[in-house]
Amino acid sequence: MLRDLRMPDFHDHAVKVASPAQFKVRTRSCSAASCADVARLNQDQRNFRLFGPDETVSNLLQAVFEVTDRQWTSP
Repeated sequence: MLRDLRMPDFHDHAVKVASPAQFKVRTRSCSAASCADVARLNQDQRNFRLFGPDETVSNLLQAVFEVTDRQWTSP
């Protein structure tokens, strides 16, 4: 909480839409890619963590596991 996060350029996660209502995209998938980039950019500082008990995959946020593993507090 004392260090700023390194953030990706939000343009990298933009969805190109030719015209309104002509394209469908899962916003959580875009969020997942963005979160994975934030985790990747902050690996050295270890100051970013995505919390999600067990709904990470069902919430389509599994892209973050390309960068980091799950951490469990129970055996």
